[in-house]
Amino acid sequence: MLSTAARVTGINAVTKAKGILKLETSPDLRKIKMPRQPQLPKAAMEGLKFALSTCSRPPKQLQYEADVMCEKLANRRFPASSDVIKGARREILKKMDEKGLGPLDEAVYGQKINKAHTQYVNAKVGKLLRQSSYNWKPLDLESREKAAAYALATLSPSFSEIYRVLCEFDHVKDFKPHSVLDFGSGIGAAFWACNEKFKDNVDEYTLVDTSENMSRFSMDIMRKNEGATGKLAHQNVNFRRSLVPSLETKYDLVIAHRVLIEYVSRESRLELIESLWKRTKRYLVLIESHFEDNFKAILDARDYLIREGQDINFDKVDFNQFGGKTDSKLSSYENYHHFKANWPKDKPLPTFGDPATVFAPCPHDLECPKLGLLNARKQTCSFNVKYQDIRADGKASKKRNGTGSTSFSYMILEKGERQTNVDSGPRLLNYCKGNGHFTCQGCTAFNGIQHYVISKKNKSLFEQTKGLNVGDKIPYNISVEKGLSDDTELFEGAINVQAEIDKLVKINDTEHNY
Repeated sequence: MLSTAARVTGINAVTKAKGILKLETSPDLRKIKMPRQPQLPKAAMEGLKFALSTCSRPPKQLQYEADVMCEKLANRRFPASSDVIKGARREILKKMDEKGLGPLDEAVYGQKINKAHTQYVNAKVGKLLRQSSYNWKPLDLESREKAAAYALATLSPSFSEIYRVLCEFDHVKDFKPHSVLDFGSGIGAAFWACNEKFKDNVDEYTLVDTSENMSRFSMDIMRKNEGATGKLAHQNVNFRRSLVPSLETKYDLVIAHRVLIEYVSRESRLELIESLWKRTKRYLVLIESHFEDNFKAILDARDYLIREGQDINFDKVDFNQFGGKTDSKLSSYENYHHFKANWPKDKPLPTFGDPATVFAPCPHDLECPKLGLLNARKQTCSFNVKYQDIRADGKASKKRNGTGSTSFSYMILEKGERQTNVDSGPRLLNYCKGNGHFTCQGCTAFNGIQHYVISKKNKSLFEQTKGLNVGDKIPYNISVEKGLSDDTELFEGAINVQAEIDKLVKINDTEHNY
């Protein structure tokens, strides 16, 4: 394929630095359209109907419970951290001090009154946290009817989210996982997404969920309408309540969909991530909601695995045999590359964890530049996908055309180091169509988030941009060829670039005011 290049003016979204951008096609990058509304397989729909028919409650009641659960899940936030709780407590105590209701002297008021005062403060702190959306509670799914309501509420949107993320593997030639681990499998949405995407290439599925009711309901959906003794939709599906203890058992693809939010502390989440990574042969997929705390939990997991894969475990280093030297002034990253240069090529580096790199959506392993958008209303890297609304009560869907929309953040981590000779490709974070041009916001490998305008005069690259959805990989590279002074007025032909970017930012803030 012949290389096509164009030069346009652009602005860095974080630093506001202006420059001339070089847009250039690459043999490593090709235009792949992602599905806007993945279709839940007919077998899954039939299986869900059969499973619902075995419940003791009527469909109308199950649907009501599903609607309530859907609303609850849509606004679910992570548990408040200790820092947030301490901050709320300080705020309450400050207000009480201002009203003359500060700490009581136990010697004067007695232990009982002092204890009651403490309980009052704790209640106020809890109320303040609930008002701030920190209303986390563990999900109660310990009955078949609750599992049914959960399935009604989540099967279709969860399938769409997971299937959309799995489509990122279309950028990899011949990736066909033979073994899949779905941790926190729930009602089996990841199974249906993988089964639809990879067909018969998957030899074995392992579905892990602590709830027996959820697993049983998931089995009934897979049996379609063949009853309790019927065969499952795949010949080799294993249901477990916990992970296989042996770390020798590894999986080509490991999926954790909306699981991190079920873990109360950061420590427990990172412990889970480490456990899943040790069982990953090639790819680990993490999916959570679009909220900022969910997004940051994914970033935390990403940074933890990258850091563990670069931190040298000096306890495993025999300095008598190692030809290099260490320097306490070097950073972990510098030490890693210092060791790598001197370490025997046939031996793995003695790091605390296996090396990790980001496969998608980030084209880099650096800090997320979105976090630098201090004045933006949306600092999360989240995406939307549509799904078919399913109702059990026979009523018409309240959603437009029976189609819902769900927002999510995700991260796909790949084992091994990033290949320096392969173009990762920028990610389209936002764009809008103008009169004969597109205003785009792309996250690049080395130059942060770039705003630019591509017009019809650059015919080939304009066609490459046309039809892309937010969240798609941009099928050409973006690099800064030359910096421009801050007072330079940017034009793309007769198009005022700054004015078009201002429109895009305004649209973005309006659509994503969470």
